Amino acid sequence: MFLSKNRCNLSTFYKVSKVVLKSLFLSMFLYYVYSTSSTERSISMLSRDFDSLTRVIELNKQKILMMAMLAESETELPVMTVHENVSSYDVFTYTDNDGYVASHSDNIIADLMKISQKYIPSLFSSDEVFMYYRSYLGGSIISGEDLPNFPASSNILSKERCLLHESCSIYSKDYQLRDRLIISPIYDDLYTGRPTISIVSPVYNEGKIIGDFVVDVHLPDSLVASKSMLTYRSGSYKNNVLEDINYPFKNFAYSKEYVADNRSKFILRLSFIRVFLHNCWLFGVIFLLISLIVWKWEESKLRHLKLQQAMIAANRDELTSLYNRKIFKDEAFLNEVAEKGASVIVIDGNRLKEINDTHGHAVGDLAIQHIANGMKKTFRSSDFLIRSGGDEFVVVLPGCQLQRANVLAENLKNLIADNVIHPYQVSVSISTGVVEKRDSESIKSALLRADEQLYEEKGQRKGEGGAGFKSVRVHGTLDANS
Repeated sequence: MFLSKNRCNLSTFYKVSKVVLKSLFLSMFLYYVYSTSSTERSISMLSRDFDSLTRVIELNKQKILMMAMLAESETELPVMTVHENVSSYDVFTYTDNDGYVASHSDNIIADLMKISQKYIPSLFSSDEVFMYYRSYLGGSIISGEDLPNFPASSNILSKERCLLHESCSIYSKDYQLRDRLIISPIYDDLYTGRPTISIVSPVYNEGKIIGDFVVDVHLPDSLVASKSMLTYRSGSYKNNVLEDINYPFKNFAYSKEYVADNRSKFILRLSFIRVFLHNCWLFGVIFLLISLIVWKWEESKLRHLKLQQAMIAANRDELTSLYNRKIFKDEAFLNEVAEKGASVIVIDGNRLKEINDTHGHAVGDLAIQHIANGMKKTFRSSDFLIRSGGDEFVVVLPGCQLQRANVLAENLKNLIADNVIHPYQVSVSISTGVVEKRDSESIKSALLRADEQLYEEKGQRKGEGGAGFKSVRVHGTLDANS
């Protein structure tokens, strides 16, 4: 009982292990496929947002260059600001200097911004972009928008903030201003609190910087969510990196670069590890579902296997493990014989009654097994070896011609006769009848003809003093009158 219980436990353990391993392999494969697809979608979405950001930066670089150059031209020789009527348009000045008085250049630039509102209203109207003028002369901010609770201009213009965000031309080096543009790193905007990139173009008067036109580009949340913003210098470039935080193997990532100007480069990185771990809960769900499916599938396979074994056992002789008479009704057997044709050998053991009477039924069973074992050694695995009853046997050889069947029958006779049953030293011999089934002939008819040949051979043995002859009955399934 103890051994039986252990075998049961081992069988259960093997079954569970098999299900777990298969489920794990299939789940990993499906999760890999999903993760690959999810990574491609994430890359596509981030690339789209990043490309959109770069287009906004490129477009607004042109805008502020144009505004800065117009401002310089109008400051030196007013033309547009003199002839245009812009009294119906408003600009707003923000300063915490109580004694603030707008300078001549500030007034010209304010009028220029009104003209821009008149002819290019989209220049200032955008949720993602904020354009303004930063005056170093008046310490003020001039904007085309009314911004409630706008922070004090001294905070925006402070040297510390300018140096921290590298967004003020007055504190920039000459080589940084060669293209008349400054691109800041990503920082949190003082007014909106959103991650922002400032595009700056200085306005000169008599060779000195008097102010900056600035465009603040606010980054979309989808681009900066769960990402850290890192700035470092590499050669002549200031690299501004957006990358996933708190994930190992940071170099194992999708990377995209954008060169904003002669000094600034923006780099987007998407960690493949992040995508994999972000959806790891899905792996658990997939594993549970696959495990359930595999378990049911294995149970179904086991039931099917047991059913097949039961069906095979029903067609097998218990003593010899050869087919029994039920095989003659099997559809697969009948179809193969009909399609390929067949030769039929009927076999009958000689003197087996005498062996039973002399040595007992146990030795008689060994004699029957001796014949069956000889049949297994002589014929193909695809042939049908049948114990039709008692000491009677049938061999059906699909696709085998008569000449070859006769040779095999003789080989079987010799094999049986040349070997004795140990330890009893009992010899066994057989008689056979061999025919080839005709094209339109039934297997029943072929068996009858083979039995007639067996009858003749046994008659010859009787005439020669061999074993006694007995009436023949088509080997357990068919009698002489059927």
